[in-house]
Amino acid sequence: MPPRLPLFALLGLALACDANDRPGTRADAWALAAEPLFAVGDTAEAEAPLLVRATDARQLPNGDVIVADAGAGAVLVFDATGRLRARLGRRGRGPGEFTGDITLARRGDDAVAVWDPGQDRWSEVVTPGDSLRTLGPDGGDAAWTHAGLVVFGEASPPAWLPAMLRGASDSLPQARHAFLDETALLWINADSARRDWRAFDDSGEVGAVLLPPDFAPTQFAGDRVVGLAVDSLGLQRVLVLGFKRPAGIPPRREPAATAPADSGQRASLMSALRTAVVAQEMFYAGHSSYTMAADSLTLEMPPGARLRILEASRRGWSGTAMVEATGFTCGMMVGTVAPRGWTEGVPHCGW
Repeated sequence: MPPRLPLFALLGLALACDANDRPGTRADAWALAAEPLFAVGDTAEAEAPLLVRATDARQLPNGDVIVADAGAGAVLVFDATGRLRARLGRRGRGPGEFTGDITLARRGDDAVAVWDPGQDRWSEVVTPGDSLRTLGPDGGDAAWTHAGLVVFGEASPPAWLPAMLRGASDSLPQARHAFLDETALLWINADSARRDWRAFDDSGEVGAVLLPPDFAPTQFAGDRVVGLAVDSLGLQRVLVLGFKRPAGIPPRREPAATAPADSGQRASLMSALRTAVVAQEMFYAGHSSYTMAADSLTLEMPPGARLRILEASRRGWSGTAMVEATGFTCGMMVGTVAPRGWTEGVPHCGW
């Protein structure tokens, strides 16, 4: 077998591409640093922790990195140097135990909330003292939906956000997910591979970042992005990649005055998603896989509503149903990693 290139080397090759050669990105793309700011996982170091199946990662303001390892049923706490400081939790259904594909949400400057969809409950990890406690069903902020997209927020939605999401959803047909970082900058994927990410503030699009292949972002944080990387053998790493973000005027942060859809719209979208479950199972029966193409499903949507499939594979799928006039959106997932706060097979509605 030929020697396997270290992931650092592969990452360096990917980041060395000139910004002008990147398909679909703007001329003012923000270049990633040549080396990660933080890396743990598949390394040549004998004592380096090997991730079983990481599903999420967050970096706190003090530099600590929290990793949800669903394969191990544990939450890993690393300091800013990459030293494993604590392994919290285990598989099970008792207090401090996990059963599902756990994911994370910020909970203040020194803590994260851990969502366990297998038990429909949150736990909390606090880094001073590296403690873990079970909270219950209402202990964290769920991912929300709007304009057909699933949005992961690290800040309160500002007033300009709903209209920006609707415009971006229309102009970027491959868009499926968005991140609102702690500086109120909005990030939206512009390609199906989720490598090309566009940055928006209240004035419109202000920049872009092209991520390496096989890198799944889990958090945008000012001038860096946290995510999960997979090498050619399927081994994982958690990386924090820095980029040069130009100085600018911070986005306006007045909170959004959002109004939920009326009960009839909500009920019709939830019903459409439940029908989509049946339609996807019928498609799977004939193709041994779920479909990304909504028009491949035998499904009648409510008037003025649209179905968007976010992801689909042999394992499962997720999708959203939205009211085109207002952007009001409900989402559902079956057999995939649940966005934080979501339960498999249960519609989750935003605003």
